[in-house]
This record gives sequence, structure tokens and C-alpha cells, in this order.
Amino acid sequence: MSASRTLEDLVVRLPLDDDIVEALRAEAKSQWPARIRLTSDQSRLENGFLRSPRRFDAAVAGELLNALHEGPWRSFLMNTYGPLVYPTRSSYIYYGPGDYVGPHHDVSQCEITGLISLGGEASTLTYPDLDLDGLDLEAFHTAFLDGTVEREDRIRLPASTVTFIPGTQLLHARRPAAHEAITLAACYIRA
Repeated sequence: MSASRTLEDLVVRLPLDDDIVEALRAEAKSQWPARIRLTSDQSRLENGFLRSPRRFDAAVAGELLNALHEGPWRSFLMNTYGPLVYPTRSSYIYYGPGDYVGPHHDVSQCEITGLISLGGEASTLTYPDLDLDGLDLEAFHTAFLDGTVEREDRIRLPASTVTFIPGTQLLHARRPAAHEAITLAACYIRA
């Protein structure tokens, strides 16, 4: 990240009405029975992108999330970035106590990632200036789990807002959860 741009310069926010947030919470609960467990125990670099250990459950979007993802949220991003923004996938992510996702770059289908914490105020941890060249991936993951990474920034994820981040560019993570939480993720690409 260049010295002239701050972390918040990379974030785009779209406020949501309370009734939409409540409907998304209800849909997330209804999708819970169809969830799958996602786990990985290894850190690795793939073509310059960091893939990290993770442990959480996920379920595909329901009708409401799909409608928002493909309709008004896409329109908002098209007004922000230009007309060539396309929705790719969206899901609900369920964190139980101890679940987490380590520092990672999102997959290519998530060039722009919209996040909402459906459990109140939360945040995603970011590492915007981390140099991956020569990084001891296992030591970095251990420091992440212990909360001892030297430089770590936070992006707030209010429940009343879709927070869009550059998912494939910005290294981000969620430390092990102390309690159950649900996050919504909606991904886009720019052509």
C-alpha cells in the first residue's frame, strides 16, 4: 500500500436499512442446516497469494442475499467502480467458538468482497504492508493466532453496513472467535 493511501481509502461502505439486516439474519439462520465445514491446516503461497489455515462452516446464499448481491449492491459498486462489475458468489459464514480464518487473500472470484457482521460490531484484521517474500508462514500464522503480529490493522464491520474491501489485494483475517458469529460475504469481479 502506498504512503499516500490509507487503509480506509481501500474500503467502500453501503449503509443498510435495519429491516434488511434482520431479514438477512433470518435467512442466515434458515441456511444453517445446509452448511458445510471448511477446514485447512496449512499456510501456503499460490502465485503470490497467501492461503492460510481456517476452520468455519459456510452455506450458500438464499434468495434475499442473491437478490441484493446481484441487484442493489452490484448497482452501488457499478456507480463506484464503473459498469464492468459482476457478482460471482455469496455465502453465509458461521463461526463457532475457536473458529477462524487465517491471514489470506481471497480467491480470484472475490476481487471485491462485501462483508457484513450479522452478529453486531465486528472487524476484519488486515496486514496491508506485510512483505510475503521470505516470510516464515508457520511463524506468522502462530503469531496471528497468539495476537502477537507486530503490525495489524482493523476494519470495522458494522451490521448496518456492507463493507467492501479489495479481497484479492488486501491480506485479511479473523482471529479465533470467542463466541458464535455469522458473517455474510458477497464477491465481485471487475472486467
